[in-house]
Amino acid sequence: PLVSVIIPAFNAEAYILEALNSVFNQTYAYCEVIVVDDGSTDGTGAIVARRSTDVRYIRKSNGGAASARNAALAVAKGEFIAFLDADDVWMPQKLARQVNVLQSRPDLAWCYCDCAYVLDVADNALYNLSSVVPPWEGMIAEPLILGDFIASPSPLIRREVFCHVDSFDESFISAEDWDMWLRIAERYAVSYIPEVLCLRRRHSGNSSAAHRLDDLAAEQERVLVKALERHPERVRPLFDKARSHIYSSVALLGLKRGDRVSAISHLRRAQRLNRDIKGLVFLCLAGMLPCSVLGVLNDVRHLYHRRLHHGVRRWGS
Repeated sequence: PLVSVIIPAFNAEAYILEALNSVFNQTYAYCEVIVVDDGSTDGTGAIVARRSTDVRYIRKSNGGAASARNAALAVAKGEFIAFLDADDVWMPQKLARQVNVLQSRPDLAWCYCDCAYVLDVADNALYNLSSVVPPWEGMIAEPLILGDFIASPSPLIRREVFCHVDSFDESFISAEDWDMWLRIAERYAVSYIPEVLCLRRRHSGNSSAAHRLDDLAAEQERVLVKALERHPERVRPLFDKARSHIYSSVALLGLKRGDRVSAISHLRRAQRLNRDIKGLVFLCLAGMLPCSVLGVLNDVRHLYHRRLHHGVRRWGS
């Protein structure tokens, strides 16, 4: 089956070639590659033009990642859809492993994999996503409400799914993928491949690094509000806990930025919604210890948590 690979790109001249090469180096070769240049002002278009025989290039005015993905979905011809941000890369066996899963499981509409976060694709991983948030499979809407554990370059999705869910919400600036995964998860079961098959690059141009902490928190809260409006009976019991997780994660981002004041403010909001001793201790430490030390303590906490809850989980089991 044909796989449509959708790559939104905005001022990605430093990374787009590595992203494209990671697609062309896949052991599964039956792909169409669609690059949507979202109004770049650098040399992104010229770099893509060098591979013009292998890539369908679409240029549009800047509208954000959601609008770029929607533009590509409108012309995609593949039976399967995969998304790759222009600054991320796939491991060579990524598509082959996922196509094999979906071909052998016609009852599944999508599958995803583990993802490593790196500063550069040649460096050792900073961490794997599964060490921060435990993975789930099956009908995952409820655990996915509590936090996004599906990295944007990891899913492979049957094209027909997008005939039954709305397109990417173009009003979002950074949480459009979590919003989409939730809407898909409300309808379809998913499989998880416990292998790192993609790499996400951390740099100052990431969308999470380019926006104020309050804006990021508000955007993620809006994802929850949309989910609550669709399924109040399912989301309401988890709503405050999910909001607490949002404030905690935004607070940790603030500590990484060295913004202690905003971080403490968001930690307090998290505690008001979901009081727990670990969060209270971390809040106290946040007022005393250097941000770098707090980052190390948080990494240790993640590793300990991951060892306690090793393995893929199914909701309700």
